[in-house]
Amino acid sequence: MTLSPAQAAGYRDEGFVVARGMFGADEVAAWSGECDRLEQSGVMHPDNLRTHVLNSQRPPDRLDPVIDLSPVLHELAWGARLRSLASELLGDEAALFKDKLIFKPPGARGYLAHQDYAYWHWLPVPPSALVTVVVAFDASTAENGAVELFGGLHDRLLTDEGRPADIADSALPASGFLAESRPGDVLAFHSLTPHRSGDNRTGSPRRQLFLSYCAATYGDLYRTYYDRLHASVLDAMVPETRARAYFR
Repeated sequence: MTLSPAQAAGYRDEGFVVARGMFGADEVAAWSGECDRLEQSGVMHPDNLRTHVLNSQRPPDRLDPVIDLSPVLHELAWGARLRSLASELLGDEAALFKDKLIFKPPGARGYLAHQDYAYWHWLPVPPSALVTVVVAFDASTAENGAVELFGGLHDRLLTDEGRPADIADSALPASGFLAESRPGDVLAFHSLTPHRSGDNRTGSPRRQLFLSYCAATYGDLYRTYYDRLHASVLDAMVPETRARAYFR
């Protein structure tokens, strides 16, 4: 088992778990170098669908998906350690259906509180069969926008079903668990766990790989997910922007 009994119980009760030091400094250094290569490769362009957030005008701060561009990150996403962790939490073999590398450069805005399942409700999978695993390539702190999670609220959807939306502050406690981390730490959270992140107020990026897995019982949903995502992003664009859009 990847997790201790206490960690497994914590995930069941709180909807998230942190696994410290899962990866070593040499591994993290290789992934950091890969982030540098990708950032300089020309794919971080606002017209590239990989960089878009639905209904947002934020500058490019991500590659979504990313593992098809990087054998190094592909190996990490499909490697035994992360899939074993996801499989333990799902109670089934884990299958990847979404991967994104968030660079969060200096000055990048954070994200309001939300539940991932509000955006994934159309998948033919119950929320308990979906989990996101986050690998820290840089230290994550309050100053650079660490993820903040609200435990014990993963038993229900807090927004209207079928309508992707952020969560009103009144529906959440004033503060949650700030998942500050060191490079090589791993965070995993349930698809109904509310979470948010702050702005990056430092002079350095906060790079993290977000990998979302479903229980393999529900099949291979990778292409299904990205076909739907890209169609939604294109539909939300004005004609002029849509005419420039591409996926590369």
